[in-house]
Amino acid sequence: MKTIYYFFQIHNVSNRYHYIRSLDSSIAPYVHVSDERLQWLNEIFPNYIDEIQTISSASTGFRGFTQETAHALKFIARSTYLCVKFLLEQAGFYYVLTRSFSSDAVEATFSHVRLKGGSNDATDARAAEYAMRQILRCGIVKCSKSSNVSNIDFVSTAKFSVLDHDTKQDKENFDVPLELRTKIQNLSKLIEPCANISSASVAFLAGYILKKLDDNFHCDSCLAPLLSKEVPGPLLRLILLQDRGGLTYPNAYFVGIVKEVADVTQKMLPFLNSKKTCQQIYSDEELFVSKQEYDCVICNQATPSTEEKPMGLVVWIQATSVIGHRRRHGQCVLPTCDDERALLRRDDTLSAEFDRRLEELNRHFDPKSWYLSVNVGWDGGVHVQTCGHHLHLDCLNAYLQSLRSQQRGEYFCPLCRQLANSVLPLAPQLGDCAQMVRSNPSSMSQILDELRDFLEENDQKPSNSSMAEAIGKIMEVMTSSTQLKPMLRSKSDKPIPQSLFLFVTSIARTNLETELSQRGGTLVTSSEPPNPFLPKRDCIVPLLHVLSVHARVARVLARWPAWMTFQQLCGLPPKPPSDTALAPIENEVPLLLKDPVALLLQFILLLPLHLDQNYFITTVQMVYNLLYYQVVAQISCGLTGAERARATTGANEGKICTLMDALALINKCLGNTALYMEDDEGCSEKPQVNMVALELQVQKLCLPYLRIAALLKYHIYQQPLPDIRTPQTEFVCLVHYLELVTEQIDWECFNAAAALNWPAETQMYTASPQSWCNQYVVFVDKSQIAARSFLVDQHITWHPPRLLQLPREYERIFTYYHKRPCSQCQSVP
Repeated sequence: MKTIYYFFQIHNVSNRYHYIRSLDSSIAPYVHVSDERLQWLNEIFPNYIDEIQTISSASTGFRGFTQETAHALKFIARSTYLCVKFLLEQAGFYYVLTRSFSSDAVEATFSHVRLKGGSNDATDARAAEYAMRQILRCGIVKCSKSSNVSNIDFVSTAKFSVLDHDTKQDKENFDVPLELRTKIQNLSKLIEPCANISSASVAFLAGYILKKLDDNFHCDSCLAPLLSKEVPGPLLRLILLQDRGGLTYPNAYFVGIVKEVADVTQKMLPFLNSKKTCQQIYSDEELFVSKQEYDCVICNQATPSTEEKPMGLVVWIQATSVIGHRRRHGQCVLPTCDDERALLRRDDTLSAEFDRRLEELNRHFDPKSWYLSVNVGWDGGVHVQTCGHHLHLDCLNAYLQSLRSQQRGEYFCPLCRQLANSVLPLAPQLGDCAQMVRSNPSSMSQILDELRDFLEENDQKPSNSSMAEAIGKIMEVMTSSTQLKPMLRSKSDKPIPQSLFLFVTSIARTNLETELSQRGGTLVTSSEPPNPFLPKRDCIVPLLHVLSVHARVARVLARWPAWMTFQQLCGLPPKPPSDTALAPIENEVPLLLKDPVALLLQFILLLPLHLDQNYFITTVQMVYNLLYYQVVAQISCGLTGAERARATTGANEGKICTLMDALALINKCLGNTALYMEDDEGCSEKPQVNMVALELQVQKLCLPYLRIAALLKYHIYQQPLPDIRTPQTEFVCLVHYLELVTEQIDWECFNAAAALNWPAETQMYTASPQSWCNQYVVFVDKSQIAARSFLVDQHITWHPPRLLQLPREYERIFTYYHKRPCSQCQSVP
């Protein structure tokens, strides 16, 4: 007991003279580091605690300290020794009084954390983390008035400036308008706000304000008129649901004041740093469009994304081959016999079919051309997903440097702890409608001309900003996450620029196709609950902005005149050749053999970031025209000559209004070529052609393109997807959603030709398809079999990827695979 008493005595030094009156040298002030009490704290007392712990055991019957108490006593002794030594040697203190050493700062910190959690008894980890981050940001610790610590503010030496402008100058340039003065004067006449979700949120904020006033001023008479004295009604229901004890309930009058102040502040805050007056603010209210702000999960500040201080999405980038597992024949079962194993063929998948198609394209066409005609990524594509949380790139760099266990560039989201390996930069143009390229032309021909000019002039300007650096880094991550097929690699050390453009556009295709697979392969509204992760993990638009930057750079490197492809697609009159015109590529892929979805993504990525919806719809319409004639030409290959003649009987030569008219145009352009080989042998004199079945087949083969185009419109322009109840109405709903058809048409007799759109008072509706066919005829004359094979297998109906179905009897699985030889050594285990 003497030792413990001495320990407390040397920590109870209160003044310089008390030890003289009490004749006790243990409570004398510390004036030198050679004080024997310091040596006792540093050496003797810790050894004494260790000795007690050593001799205490059940056999001796002697009970020592608990492990926590022993550690705490040794920790206090060591910290007192070091603190006194530091103050005397380095801080320049003449003497030290140990009673001034207090744990109030620690207790105040815990009280502050609990206070920030709403004074609830069950403070969660997120609230505690938020409170600690706030202490680090502002340097202020505020303890609760009910704590056992005196109410002391611990303020850091950091200087905070809310507004960086001269107050006197503000008074001169900031005149309060009559409307604002009227609002202030009428605050006492405010009526009770309506009980809706917006007012309930404001009431929650008003309660927080009252609680902070109570914590800082402790004036019950001041706060009493602002508190609610009634049973919480609908306006305060949100506070009631969140309350675990300690929340404050404001009355309706104070809620109305806060709501009015919030409304005025929202109008004026963005202009506080400008020289605009309040009168100008209110007059420009309709023209003002604020930039979208994002909440950083590290510093908890809401700021817009800029070129010099970009914001980003926490993302996980990985390779995926899910889309390549689409099959022609639907769901397969896990083989338990050789017959079932034969059905599970590798060549039945989309990945195998596309590999075969690439080999044929590489055999017959120039890589500089066919690289720009397809998309890859069915096997080993790049998929980007996000947890939905934002952060500053500067904050992320500091966060990554603090992670000592960081490996391979991976990290956990600071908020939800989801694994991530990169950050997707958010372009400043996102959410800023003021920078949108508006559509003012009065005719479709003018829109097409402007689109051609956009594709010709919209090149990527070089930049050294932080945003450009972040965009380059994420492309490096996406490039390193997968490997290109040997066919897509350059044989020389210098890569082909077209391959970079192919890789960029294929990333967009992979992510859109993956989302479509998550939706079940269609856009039909399912009776089952939707995937809850789709809205949260949506990062298509930021990804398109990043890919568009690299697509423009790749287009310039590849020297690909995208505007000429668009010109051929729309049938526009060619521009006069310039001095820098490129020579045509030999063995170029005809438009009838190009992937329509790939063309659409190429145009979307090369056009300006913020494009009016009219431009987007027009681009979708032009590509749909090509798609429709591709499908019609493909279907015509499955008909004999007599069936084609029968199907085109009575076709209208003036305008393409039905499938019959389109078949007649295709038959006129390709009927005399070698495309339709010996298909007239053995046919009857009067064949029967089911035009209804052919029409349904055309619509079915056009659906994949319409689904991707609909997802693009949904993401880019935030237009809700249509409510599609049945698969039979999906085609009709999508063409109306994409504005391919704007008039009401009977759904029972709808035909896909009604969705064709051409400029009025032109002959493009026949001239353009004829020019496409003429390109294709040149290739037919070179290679008849390859030309027919490309066309017949161009559009295939694929079933969404699914897991293998298990047999009812699991015993069959063990019996079959127990006898299977090893694929490596060919021996039965």
